[in-house]
Amino acid sequence: MGSDAASVAGIPSPRDIKVHRLMCMELIKFVTRVAMLLPAIEEARPGSNPGIQVLCQLTRALDKAKGILQHCSESSKLYLALTGNVILSRCNKSIKLLEQSLSCVQNMVPVMLATQISQLVADLGAGIFSLDPSEEEARKVLSKLLHQCTSTTHSGEEHVLEAIQIAMRSLRITSPKDLLIEKRSIKKQLEKIGEGDPPKRKILLFFLSLLNKNGKSIVAEHTENGSLQHEDSLEYEVESRLKCNHNDAQRDIFNGSRLPDEFKCPLSSRLMYDPVVIASGQTYERFWIEKWFAQGNDTCPKTKRKLVHLSSTPNNSMKDLISRWTAAHGVSVVDPSVQATVGHSWESSSTSIASLSSSMMDLSINIDFSNLSLGTSDASFTSHASHSKISNDFHKGQSRESIHEMELERLTRLSSLSWESQCNLVGNIRNMLTQNGEASNWMSSDNFIQKLFRFLKDAHKCDDQDAQLLGCQSLLAVLDECG
Repeated sequence: MGSDAASVAGIPSPRDIKVHRLMCMELIKFVTRVAMLLPAIEEARPGSNPGIQVLCQLTRALDKAKGILQHCSESSKLYLALTGNVILSRCNKSIKLLEQSLSCVQNMVPVMLATQISQLVADLGAGIFSLDPSEEEARKVLSKLLHQCTSTTHSGEEHVLEAIQIAMRSLRITSPKDLLIEKRSIKKQLEKIGEGDPPKRKILLFFLSLLNKNGKSIVAEHTENGSLQHEDSLEYEVESRLKCNHNDAQRDIFNGSRLPDEFKCPLSSRLMYDPVVIASGQTYERFWIEKWFAQGNDTCPKTKRKLVHLSSTPNNSMKDLISRWTAAHGVSVVDPSVQATVGHSWESSSTSIASLSSSMMDLSINIDFSNLSLGTSDASFTSHASHSKISNDFHKGQSRESIHEMELERLTRLSSLSWESQCNLVGNIRNMLTQNGEASNWMSSDNFIQKLFRFLKDAHKCDDQDAQLLGCQSLLAVLDECG
């Protein structure tokens, strides 16, 4: 893995990771695998806009993951330990984003590449990140120290010395060289942020002050007590733990040494959920072989021979054997079609609203309001818990006409409102249009359609999908009224 990681641009060496090393090693493993597949994905990408958008999203997700690794290789150990929970959250979000992006991609590439992506998606979903106990101890000590030093009940110097001593020992800042590197890292971080992040700058200056005041004496005490730990021994400890984890994974039930080869699909190399036999006599997972045929292939993937027909027959005996084996080992088999459907659904939900709003940006709607004929609406509101502020105001005693006047007045200055207020107003408009059929009251205002288009354009620019949905629903309600 080390050589593979070294060949991927932007991924630091595992030896350069200062804190959260085990967590970063897990992230490096996934980032390397994704990066190694990326050229093949780019080569196979469809020319459609959704395909390009998903590929761009995958690239951004990869860059974010690399950014986390770079941060953990360059920043101060003390600061990294203090922000351990933030790093953990960022790792989990990064892995989730990679998983979602790849789930979409696997529906757009040839089946052989899709099987590799499918396995990677499954591995990403099973990835677990956690803080190292010693680093967690340092985080708690530093957090408590910062809290006490900024409160009115400030602790004495003895407590401060004890706290920084524990943190340095936990983070292995135990030699003059370690101390020098840590101080340089803090200074580099300070130069990088400049005056742009006052809270972070204040914390870094606090740590630098503690090290300047107490660092040498703490390091000297460590050296005298023979507690100096060599980097080689640390590397051995980390590599041993990673090797142990790797061996555990290798002994997993999905490993070939325990999972009978005949239970694995030749295309995906994974346990079959719905095995079928094709004309060559070979057994495959139904989802993957049908995908193979759907892409225009008429040969057996394993024998490479042309098939006389492309129909398949359920291999019930094989399925029964797999069912008994999984029951004996406590294993649940994943339906690959479900995984693909989840990826497709996520892709659709993330792009459909954006596509709709992008399309609506190019529309030029001309409505003749003078000849517009609208039916009479019901005289009462229907009260629902999900109604927005307008329904609540009505039930407080306001007349419908007074509510219209108030909202119409706000509509005239829509662009001057805060974004949250704009969203609330458009939500109220949508409710009145869809629930009460009163488009005429709204469309009589100046530039009503143009104001909604401006709102939708702004929502699209800031990638606020909820706001895009509100704007689209409001415009569609208008069109429905005009139909």
